[in-house]
Amino acid sequence: MTTAIAESIKPRTPPSRRKTSQVNGMQMQMSMHSVSLLLEAILLKAKSLEGLGRVTDAAEECRTIIDIVESAWPCGIPDGTSEECKLIDIFHSALEYLPKLWMRSGCFEEAITAYRRALARSWNLDPQKSANLQKGLGSDSTVLRY
Repeated sequence: MTTAIAESIKPRTPPSRRKTSQVNGMQMQMSMHSVSLLLEAILLKAKSLEGLGRVTDAAEECRTIIDIVESAWPCGIPDGTSEECKLIDIFHSALEYLPKLWMRSGCFEEAITAYRRALARSWNLDPQKSANLQKGLGSDSTVLRY
């Protein structure tokens, strides 16, 4: 999955020359659409787990999304990546959702780490989302001090 994300910004080659990966001896190739659908399913699972009261499990699922994208793009979202990409929308939702889940579960240090992780790299967040994350970090840090 991380390979598909990383490969998305490279120039396209004819299908016969495209690299594939092997999983259990089978040739596999994932399109960006497939990766987006899988990440969206993970995000929906996290929201369902939260609805069932399993907030810590929901946070772990959100962290999985962030880990996958972060391992594919360790320096942030590369220039030239479409802003309208569904994968980026899902990723941004997970970045915003994760600290809130950690706060609800009572894992305050994890929440602060999630805020910092979201703000530390160039994830092409729109100004409103970035401001919300910064505001959340400030208010949650204040709660931890007292």
